[in-house]
Amino acid sequence: MSGEADTGGAPDALTGSMTGTRIGPYLLLRDQSGLRHLARINSVSLVSEIDEIGDETMLIISSRPIRLSASLDEVLDWLGVQP
Repeated sequence: MSGEADTGGAPDALTGSMTGTRIGPYLLLRDQSGLRHLARINSVSLVSEIDEIGDETMLIISSRPIRLSASLDEVLDWLGVQP
């Protein structure tokens, strides 16, 4: 036993091109495989631009990093936050 938590095969970080939308108190993300990921908006603890061009954003949701191929402005729009 390695001492690591069983995540049921879930990746440590979700990466790649995702689309997002807000549904009430939730953020719905759809990855390029078509899989959907739902998180509560209030579980987002960090939103950060991670490249100089501004077309990639990192979210931390419940201590899990999620790298998105979306601009910070797009992600803020999904979260219902105005810059």
